[in-house]
Amino acid sequence: MTPITEEILASIRKLIRASDVYSSKVRQLSGLTSAQLLLLRAIEHNPSASLGELAHQISLSQATTSTILKRLESAGFTYKTRSENDRRRSQVFLTESGSEALARAPKPLDQEFLNRFQSLKPYEQSAIVSSLQRVAEMMGDDAPVASDAPVAIDSDAA
Repeated sequence: MTPITEEILASIRKLIRASDVYSSKVRQLSGLTSAQLLLLRAIEHNPSASLGELAHQISLSQATTSTILKRLESAGFTYKTRSENDRRRSQVFLTESGSEALARAPKPLDQEFLNRFQSLKPYEQSAIVSSLQRVAEMMGDDAPVASDAPVAIDSDAA
């Protein structure tokens, strides 16, 4: 390996480690995995979305998204209905418990990171976003990137 590829690998490892540490913190605080939290947020921002639309929005496969959604449904955080316009299509909604869990959950990105990022000039923010998108593209970002563990539920929360 060349020195530059070693630097790239070290930087990617640091990003993965920071993401894992924050994901663990999110799980401890909310009882939700990062993937579950992302899916709940996607449902909140796109009510009545289909499974495929949600999977695309959070950059996970439909199979992974379906598994996460089943766990969230079992926990009482989401529900599905058939579309009135197209009976083949299911639409996903948050329950009251899902909305409450989302309201209590921490932000998907660490606040210190967000503060630092937002203090950058717009062109610096764009450069970072563009570079990260390019790296993800080069690494094959169509592969599922998040794992899903069972949602931890307080019996009073569901």
